[in-house]
Amino acid sequence: MRPPLLRALCLASALCAAGCDREARDGSSSETSRDGGASTTDRASSAQLPSARETEDALGAIDTLLEADRPREAEIIARKLLDRFGGDENAPPRIMLAAARTLLSRSQTQGESLKRAERGAMAREAALMAQRATRANDADVEHLRFAALAASTAGTPADALEHALRALAQEPDHVPTLFLGATVALASIDLPQATALIARHVRLAPDDPWSAGLEARLALATGDSAHAIARATDAVAHDRGALEFKLILARALTAGGRAADSVRMIAAMGVTERSRGPVAQVLSEALDASGDSAAAARAWDPALFAAPDDAAIRAEAALAFVRAGDRARAETELRVLSTLDGGRDEYARIEERLQRALEAAKSRATQ
Repeated sequence: MRPPLLRALCLASALCAAGCDREARDGSSSETSRDGGASTTDRASSAQLPSARETEDALGAIDTLLEADRPREAEIIARKLLDRFGGDENAPPRIMLAAARTLLSRSQTQGESLKRAERGAMAREAALMAQRATRANDADVEHLRFAALAASTAGTPADALEHALRALAQEPDHVPTLFLGATVALASIDLPQATALIARHVRLAPDDPWSAGLEARLALATGDSAHAIARATDAVAHDRGALEFKLILARALTAGGRAADSVRMIAAMGVTERSRGPVAQVLSEALDASGDSAAAARAWDPALFAAPDDAAIRAEAALAFVRAGDRARAETELRVLSTLDGGRDEYARIEERLQRALEAAKSRATQ
C-alpha cells in the first residue's frame, strides 16, 4: 500500500473512532442539555475551526482516497471536516466541493452495498452542496462544471443547464461543457438552447462523433426522423462500438417508420447488451411499433433476469405486459415492484401510462 493511501486511511479511521467515542460519551447527538442549552450537534458546530494545515491534510487525504476508489473513507473525512466548520452551509466553497465529490463518487460506486434510494439521496446532496459552493457570481469554472455534472447525475437537468451556461460564459468554446449543456438542455426540453449549444459543438468539433449524435437527438426531439437517421448513421460509422449511438439510430429508425430495421439491429447485439435496461426499452418500443406487443413485453425478460431488483426496469416491464394484454404477468410484475426499493416512486412515474394502457386493453376486449 502506498504511504499517501496508508496515511489517508489512518486519518479516516481515527476520525471515525473519534466520532464514535464522542457519541458514546455525549449520548444521542440530538439530545439537549438539562439546563436547556445547545444540543451536542450545536456544540460540535461551534468547535474550533481547523487550521490551514489540517484542512490541506484532509483535502489531500480525500483526493488520495478517491483516486484509490475508497469513497466511503473519503466521505468520513469530508463530513468530519464539514462538522468543524459548523455544517456544509458554513464551510468554504472548496470544502463543500470536496464533500460533494465524495458523495457523488460514492453514489456511483458499484461495490457499495447501497440501496437505490440511498444512492439517489447522496447524488442529490452532492448536487446541493455543489450548488451552494458555486453561488458566487465569480465561481471557478471547474467548480461550475462539476456542479453541472452533479445536478445532471441527481436528475435535475434545469439546474445542470444553469451551471453549464455559467461555465460556458467563462469559457464558451469548452467542448465537454458544450456537450453536457446540450445533453441537459435536451433533457429539459429546452430546444432553442439545445439547438444553439449543439451548433457550437458541431462548429468546434465537426469530427467528434457526438456532434453527429447530438444532432440526431435534436432531430428526434423536433420530429425530423429522416435527419435523425442520417446523423445517427454517421455517428455509428464514426464509432461502431458505442452503444449510445446504436440506440439513437434505433430510436430514429422506429420514429421513421422502419421499426423492423430497428429490431434487426438490436437483435444482432450481444446478450450482455440486450440485457441492459435502455436497450430493452428501445427494443420494446420498436416491437410495439411493429405491432407485436407480446414480443415487446418479452423484450424485457433479459433485463429483468440481469437486474431483478431494478424498480425502473420492473415498472416498464409491467407496463409492457399490460399493453400486451397479459394481465396475469402484469399483476405479477406490479406485485414484485411494490416490494422493491424505489418501487413506489416508479409506480407513480408510470401510473398515468398504466391507466391509459388498462383502458385501451378494456376497449379492445369489448370490441
